[in-house]
Amino acid sequence: MGPKKAFTAEEAEEIKRSLDFLSEEVAAMRKQQRDILDLAGEIKVLRLQSKEKSDLEQYTRINNVIVTGLHVKPRSYARAVTDDNGGEPGERDGSSTEQQVAAFLQTKGIELRCSDIEACHPLPRRKTSDIPVVIIRMARNLKKQGKIQNTWTANCKIFIKLNGSPEAKAMVIRDIAELDKFQ
Repeated sequence: MGPKKAFTAEEAEEIKRSLDFLSEEVAAMRKQQRDILDLAGEIKVLRLQSKEKSDLEQYTRINNVIVTGLHVKPRSYARAVTDDNGGEPGERDGSSTEQQVAAFLQTKGIELRCSDIEACHPLPRRKTSDIPVVIIRMARNLKKQGKIQNTWTANCKIFIKLNGSPEAKAMVIRDIAELDKFQ
């Protein structure tokens, strides 16, 4: 090993400036790292909120039924106010969208009362040549009336859980007529 070289004042000053510069760079990198970690935390929170929102939207769409190919003539507000005489469900010009949909479904053998419909309206079309689509939001009367505890769907089957004991079993509903015994 050779003799130790003594630093000159200029070299020591240069080393000191380099260390100061590197210290500032490390401090800046630490700040950026903290900012990145904060943003990563915010991203996790936003992903969780997005999943929760998606789940809630899914449960609100459970009661929606979409009918395609049904031509309905929406009732204008002015006509509804001036011509509110409760016309026949078969009349397309004077009846509400709910009545038109119920009448159509009755012709197909599906019994549906207008009181079972919470909301019903045609969806907008991009072109007039597109197939018309009507969305129906079914009312959840049995749950609101406290006659059943819960409803859900799985594998294209409708399940209900009756009110009563917590160990009540779930029932599969195969036909809308099965719900009439709970009315």
